[in-house]
Amino acid sequence: MMDDVWKLTEEDMELLKESTVVLSMSGGKDSTACALLLQRNGIEFSSVFMDTGWEHPSVLTYIKETLEPRFGEVVVISSDKYPGGMKDLIKKKGFFPSRKIRYCTDELKIKPFRSFLKTLESPIVYVVGIRREESKKRQKAERWKYDSKTDADVFSPLVNHSFEDVIAMHQQSYMRPNPLYLEGAQRVGCFPCIYSRKSEIKQMAETWPERVQEIAELERKLTLARKE
Repeated sequence: MMDDVWKLTEEDMELLKESTVVLSMSGGKDSTACALLLQRNGIEFSSVFMDTGWEHPSVLTYIKETLEPRFGEVVVISSDKYPGGMKDLIKKKGFFPSRKIRYCTDELKIKPFRSFLKTLESPIVYVVGIRREESKKRQKAERWKYDSKTDADVFSPLVNHSFEDVIAMHQQSYMRPNPLYLEGAQRVGCFPCIYSRKSEIKQMAETWPERVQEIAELERKLTLARKE
């Protein structure tokens, strides 16, 4: 564990206090830890949740009943192009997203979020809960970087934090975790995500069989559409 999981540098504090700070709030442990970190250091921020229409109902309940009372309103944004979220997008594409063709994040999260940022006053810093230990892809994640597409700085304060650090932040703040974790989920957000492990799919099938039926029905309709 880190010596001080709550520490921000003087440069961090200066940049944050001079900017419009927006936190990407997923309802998961890492974005919640980011909110706790900002709050602990007295940084004013707003929170945004990108609604893909594919989340477990528990995520929205957790945001409304646990996160908003602690951090204030969480602005919910979604795709104007695909108002029905993931199901609309899948029907339009004609196939489900996959690890090789991951169109869902760009259409349902990145594009709506960028449009939202354009409505805010500059300079903007948006905060994301990324940790290097999560995956090989994130091992080189930068703590600060500039995103030219939104003309905003991206701050990832947890890049060096461990899983244990994040849990400690919740415990020290008396913050109840998203209940999906307590049911065995490894991640929250899209349920299921294309990166879900077999154990997570099994857990979903046991606790939320309606989603499995929904996916099966959507696959059936896509198959019929391709035959027409």
